[in-house]
Amino acid sequence: GVSFAQEVGGYLAEEWCANVRELEGALTRVEAYASLSGRAIDLALVREALGPSPVARRGPSLQRIIAEVCQHYRLSRDDLSGPRRTARLAVPRQLAMYLCRQHTDVPLGKIGAELGGRDHSTVVHALGAIERRLERDATLREAASVLRARLRA
Repeated sequence: GVSFAQEVGGYLAEEWCANVRELEGALTRVEAYASLSGRAIDLALVREALGPSPVARRGPSLQRIIAEVCQHYRLSRDDLSGPRRTARLAVPRQLAMYLCRQHTDVPLGKIGAELGGRDHSTVVHALGAIERRLERDATLREAASVLRARLRA
């Protein structure tokens, strides 16, 4: 066993570990770093060894991304999640899927479920379609850029 200050354990539990496996992985990295650097395990060493915590790195939620897209395009959540496939709705919906994929680690099936119960393959198709459209549509690229900036704020 390795011993360390209680504040180190608290930091790891609060900022780093959602489960025991993550805690074990973080502790292994900290132990190796301490051993290689010849230093005692303290909060400074833990932060140095592990870098920014997952809590600090966590990006926007699916709900926030969808809300920002709705606001930008002046659509309701029901419009974005609904069954209609007109370009007025499909492009913002595809952009929402694209931004959800870029800014979260959420599986594609869950992204689709949040946007009207669509499945994984629908999201895969939407991602391909929006990426092709972004290459040729400057207005859409600008909208994506504005939305990314708002999501980082």
